[in-house]
Amino acid sequence: MLHLIPAPSGPVQLCSGVCALPKTILVDMGGFAPWCLEALEARLHRAVRPAQAGERPWLRLVRDETLPAEGYRFRAEKDGVTVSAAAELGVVWALTTLAELAEAPEGLAPCEIEDAPRYGHRGLSLDCSRHFFPAEEVKKIIEQLARVKMNVLHWHLVDDQGWRIESHRFPLLHETSGAYYTQEQIREIVEFARVRGVEIIPEIDLPGHTTALLAAYPQYSCAGKPVELRQHGGIFDMILCAGKDETFAFLEELLGEICPLFPSPRFHIGGDEAPKTEWKKCPHCKARMESLGLTDYEDLQGWFTNRVTDILKKYGKRAICWNDTLEAKDPDTGNQVQFWTTQHEKPVPAFIRRGGEVIASNFTTLYFDYPHALSSLRKVYGYRPVIMRHNYADHPRLVGIEACVWCEQIATPEHLEEMLFPRLYAAAEIAWREAGTYADFEARVAVKTAQATAQGVNCTPKAGWNPRGSARRQAGAKFIARLMDPAGDRTPCTDADREMVAPMFHMFAKNFFKPTDIPELLQNDDLVCAVKNIMQKFMQKPE
Repeated sequence: MLHLIPAPSGPVQLCSGVCALPKTILVDMGGFAPWCLEALEARLHRAVRPAQAGERPWLRLVRDETLPAEGYRFRAEKDGVTVSAAAELGVVWALTTLAELAEAPEGLAPCEIEDAPRYGHRGLSLDCSRHFFPAEEVKKIIEQLARVKMNVLHWHLVDDQGWRIESHRFPLLHETSGAYYTQEQIREIVEFARVRGVEIIPEIDLPGHTTALLAAYPQYSCAGKPVELRQHGGIFDMILCAGKDETFAFLEELLGEICPLFPSPRFHIGGDEAPKTEWKKCPHCKARMESLGLTDYEDLQGWFTNRVTDILKKYGKRAICWNDTLEAKDPDTGNQVQFWTTQHEKPVPAFIRRGGEVIASNFTTLYFDYPHALSSLRKVYGYRPVIMRHNYADHPRLVGIEACVWCEQIATPEHLEEMLFPRLYAAAEIAWREAGTYADFEARVAVKTAQATAQGVNCTPKAGWNPRGSARRQAGAKFIARLMDPAGDRTPCTDADREMVAPMFHMFAKNFFKPTDIPELLQNDDLVCAVKNIMQKFMQKPE
């Protein structure tokens, strides 16, 4: 049995015996670029180099342009390995398979594998704004992504709690936030990822989640008043002003500096959770609305998004946005949309019908900051990209699947890894191929987590993969209470409070709990109080 994750999508033939690795692996490159070998050499802890004239190669690379761009054929025999691929990425994934098989308990067994991914986008969104993680930890996560053939790191570098990119043109951005990645570190991480087949897509959220930007340069908000970095998660009213021309001049210069750091043709500009409170009071935004003939502030955000998209096009980038941005009229189908929330689900099918491309990241399953009690390993493996009750798994406009980990409540590398692994393996498999049986997958996860642990990764123990009973309910309740009320404003709860929040608890049950959980959840005062507070906030009449 091959313990590969993801399991190959095509035929597999196993043979008897063992394929022994030489101390130095000589390679017939077959016209492929030498960088394809870098990750293999690091993983096998032995020299891997192109064969010179007169030397007999143990590894042969063969170009076969009939294969998909990321597809490969792999044949291991007693005297060596042959890999066929159409492009360097296919070679990278084949050599990833070689490394994984070589580390298996039984060693590299002679076999033949034909393999190719189901989706072209297989990603993880990593939040390094809310809590900062050192460059070496980012590399460690990238290495683990690549080992399970995930090919995108969506790097969330900017939010209300911190700006993490060094800027020479606007140094107050990183100086105000403190911890940040130097431009040299970013280039190093991007190159580390590239030779492992991983594309790094940066995200600068616009126009909301910009407190860190405005703490440095408050003149680009509507009011222009000083603001401070946020110390906890949430959605905050202070966002970039859509009415000031200088906002876009600033963004054009800023993006002109940042875009060259990331060779990816894509650039994420967020667009989620942007309250219009300040825009509605702003004379600049009102004047902009009037000049454009707009009556809906969602359409003003749509115009803002289009302005930023046009700036990115000048720098050779395609925008990705969260699905909140589809609330505007006629969103640009040249942008890719990342579907995360059912709150803004209704416009997604129309966007797809118009030719738009979508990345599936439904928060109810693929948000890995949520504890295993809410998104268990089994639940992640069973995920299907359903939008408005329709399964888009085989739709040509669904370009892939991306898990997300938001770090408001994750402060250390050890906790980060515990939340990611092994659930990331489930996301990797369903992005590469259709899911098989859960029992088979779990058996392979047991082997994979043992390997990852030996590599220094802090994986969740098996007992925590699929929590049950009261422990599941209370862990889920604790997380949701902190998510909904991160400031921790607690007041005594009454029976009337429990009655008020009960309908919200029934809504939770649809995605995270069971109807039979509700009586116990209603006795959790922290959760009841958090839900009560947020309900009262949204029931307040706008000014």
